[in-house]
Amino acid sequence: MVRAAQLVRAANDLPRRGDDYELCNSFSAFSAFMEQQETRIRLLMPKMNSDVEEYLERIVMVDDHIVERAGIVMDELDRAGRHDVTEIPKTIIGAESTRKRSMWFLCMH
Repeated sequence: MVRAAQLVRAANDLPRRGDDYELCNSFSAFSAFMEQQETRIRLLMPKMNSDVEEYLERIVMVDDHIVERAGIVMDELDRAGRHDVTEIPKTIIGAESTRKRSMWFLCMH
């Protein structure tokens, strides 16, 4: 635990970009490497943001679908009364299982 605290203190003492600390900037190989990594990160950021937006849009669509189905079921229950058996509308999901069926299963069915 003590070593971890020392490591954190040492990391916090390292110079940050823009500080008036010339040692890191005096090594041209280090400066070139840092600029290369900054460029790489800048190029990756828009892709990461678009991926996040796409996943968020998918989550919102699924949430809307679930809320819509819940509303349909609640309306059906209101119409049918509380004591009657109500059939819940089936939905078709366009996804397939990622697990492969065994040859035995395919032969038996």
